[in-house]
Amino acid sequence: MARHLFVAATPFAFGEAFVGARIAADLKAQGEDVTVIAPQALRPLLQGHAAKIGWLDGASSVLAEAILAVAKEQRCRAVCLVDIAAVTQVLAGLRHSLDPLFASPVPIIGLDMWGLGDTDLVWDYWQETFKTDARVLRWPRLTTVPMARPTAQGAFSCFEPIAPPSAGERAAARAALGIGDGARAIVWPTARWQITREQPMAIRRHMFDATKTLAVRTLAQLGDDVILVHVGPEPMAEGAALGRRYRFLPQIGHARFLDVLRAADLYFGLNVTATSAMSALALGVPAIIGVHSGRLPAAPSPVVRAALAQLEPYPYLMWALGLTRFLGQIFDGNPYVTEALRLVELFDTDAVLAAARAYLRDPAAADAQRHSVAAYRARVDDLPSGVERYRALVAGAWSARARNAERTSR
Repeated sequence: MARHLFVAATPFAFGEAFVGARIAADLKAQGEDVTVIAPQALRPLLQGHAAKIGWLDGASSVLAEAILAVAKEQRCRAVCLVDIAAVTQVLAGLRHSLDPLFASPVPIIGLDMWGLGDTDLVWDYWQETFKTDARVLRWPRLTTVPMARPTAQGAFSCFEPIAPPSAGERAAARAALGIGDGARAIVWPTARWQITREQPMAIRRHMFDATKTLAVRTLAQLGDDVILVHVGPEPMAEGAALGRRYRFLPQIGHARFLDVLRAADLYFGLNVTATSAMSALALGVPAIIGVHSGRLPAAPSPVVRAALAQLEPYPYLMWALGLTRFLGQIFDGNPYVTEALRLVELFDTDAVLAAARAYLRDPAAADAQRHSVAAYRARVDDLPSGVERYRALVAGAWSARARNAERTSR
């Protein structure tokens, strides 16, 4: 029985941690010994996980050394960074060297939620940039699809083994939320890092507030029978304007979240990279993502004019961090954003409403989108699973080490 160590470094990355935890659970189910180390903030996600859980917070000041010390103590066969970008950015933010990890005696496997090999590694957070250490591309990478292109190095199917609910499952999920037969439900999940006060810069705080308000006021125009179910760390103050049409749920375990999605007619978000959108698509729920390319309509709607009175919006694909250039490299020609997700310009009220109404009111439009998603998913599911890809990468890393040792000994 081999031992494996999975490390999540940031308290904000629920999506990355969820994907890593799924692979860890699959390894455990196959008889492997798995330890997951993560910040306390991820406890709701990891509660009851099959693997052993260790909490990272007290070791953050010596993160790289702590990772390697645990791997040595437990005689791990490999260490998986969840994900490669998050762990290395945390280390860089703490001004810690990555050198100990690159010199690791244990193979390092990087969960790559982005497809870093298709980028120049420069993250454009609106007015500031950060470049990931290019040496991370030397590590074997588990690359998630959806998100990366299916042809990316180390690609694996990240779709959960779930399917659209039966009529009975859907009815039960809607009843649990108090959604009547004639109502339409939109589910909008948000993450802890998307809370306004968590933003370090004033312009980003203004952007979060203005775009949140714009999105809620736009969705409010869909009709009195449309309920907005918001799942997040805290309620949106803007939701009060919807009265009983706004339902707030705190961050919940994944099984419960899937039940919420089973009740939905539409998924809505402002972040193209959200893993919750992948879950919605797997359950047959059409997904709309409001983005801003920088273009504004020639004749803005009243709600857009109100937003523009507060700020001059900057472009974003990942609300409201920006990343249009970085993600543009990943999504150029990527079927995830052309066949599965529906991207709409948030500042074009008519476009948002038209897309939402089509999926909420027109069964043919919703079915056509589900068929497009199903065809995309079928191609993605031809890829290896996460645990299959992980095992292959670990075996390959040890084989490469054996070959190097043999050459050195000659």
